[in-house]
Amino acid sequence: LAAPAFAQAAVGRRVLATVPVGPHPLLIAEAPIVAGSPAAGGTVADMEARVEGRVLLLTAGGRQQWCPVGTTPLAAGQELIVIVTRRGLAQVLTVTGAA
Repeated sequence: LAAPAFAQAAVGRRVLATVPVGPHPLLIAEAPIVAGSPAAGGTVADMEARVEGRVLLLTAGGRQQWCPVGTTPLAAGQELIVIVTRRGLAQVLTVTGAA
C-alpha cells in the first residue's frame, strides 16, 4: 500500500493519481509539451511507441480530446494526461521536455 504514495511523492505535482495494479502502481500524470522537445511535431503514436504508457487526454487551446487516435499531431503548448509506469513517467517527461 505504500508504493502508490511513494510513487506520487517521488515525482511531485505531476502525478494526479495512482492506480495499484498488482505489485506495481500505474500513475496518472500530466505533462506539458515543451517547444523543441522530441514530442513536439510528432504524433500520439510516435510518443506512445517511446514510453511505457498511453495518452488518456490531450488538451490544446481549451479543448479536450479523450483517448486521441495515434495520428493526432502533438505540438508545443499542449498538455497531456497519461497513464504510465514509474519508468514510463520518466520517459514521458523526457520526450515532452517537461523533465
